[in-house]
Amino acid sequence: MSQGEIKMPKLLEQKIVYDQFFTIEEDLLRYPEGHEHTYYSIKLPKDAVIVLATDTEGKFLVLQEYRHPTKEIVWGLPGGLLDEGEDHLDCAIRELKEETGCEAEEWAFMGSSYPYAGVSNQKTHFYRAWGAERTSSPSLDPTEALTAHFLSPKELAVKIQTEPVDGLLLSALHLNSLVE
Repeated sequence: MSQGEIKMPKLLEQKIVYDQFFTIEEDLLRYPEGHEHTYYSIKLPKDAVIVLATDTEGKFLVLQEYRHPTKEIVWGLPGGLLDEGEDHLDCAIRELKEETGCEAEEWAFMGSSYPYAGVSNQKTHFYRAWGAERTSSPSLDPTEALTAHFLSPKELAVKIQTEPVDGLLLSALHLNSLVE
């Protein structure tokens, strides 16, 4: 059942109100019905990747990571921003190695999404990796406070039910269930 064609609002004015690591734009929009609305959005300069990896026993490779906006340590997945000109898969392989010290035998692209489409332009690309194993120590950025763990699906389910979780972990698990 279709509700009809969506008509785009018209951009009347645009201002940058913050411009450092990311940009915050203030847009004045006029909707087809005539009303105006000020909209704020975060513009990030780069796409990101997320890696859902398992070892040869089927245990998930997950991170416990301090996430300052939440002021909590949350369960999440390896991932990060693409370097200039970097391929999504190359970024996924790099981020897995940097954050966990692991390499994987097999890789597959699962899809992409805009996880925060209501406030941000950042697109995240999801990759699945199998046969992950530690081959070195992680090489973390100074701003990264994290540890990597291999958890069984049951152990991971308990963490999701009882502890803070990054929403991209849930998105990756759900996407994985749709493409497998």
